[in-house]
Amino acid sequence: MKTILKLYKNQHNYSLDFPDEVEIVESCTKALKKAKSNISKLRKTDLFIAYQIESTSGDLLYKLPIYPVKRLVQI
Repeated sequence: MKTILKLYKNQHNYSLDFPDEVEIVESCTKALKKAKSNISKLRKTDLFIAYQIESTSGDLLYKLPIYPVKRLVQI
């Protein structure tokens, strides 16, 4: 089953449901693997990234947000 993978690069676009990139992936499993691998690469950085996986009919299947980790600055 083909799915739609939406990428959000900032919280404002994510809250408005306005994706930065949209890609059609051949299966939900492949979309999940791609999203999780990209999220794990950016974990513990100051970047925001989020993914939504939808069916081709527009039904939401998964939401994968990752918020930036705020690091404590020690002086």
